[in-house]
Amino acid sequence: MKKYAVIVAGGSGLRMGTVVPKQFLELDGKPVLWYTLTAF
Repeated sequence: MKKYAVIVAGGSGLRMGTVVPKQFLELDGKPVLWYTLTAF
């Protein structure tokens, strides 16, 4: 059985006050989005 996931990683991160979108901000040397992708 194949499994699929839709990962919603949009947004500009204006409320965080950064120029870089929050999904691309680094956490422990890797973008935040990386942690979500590797979970799947």
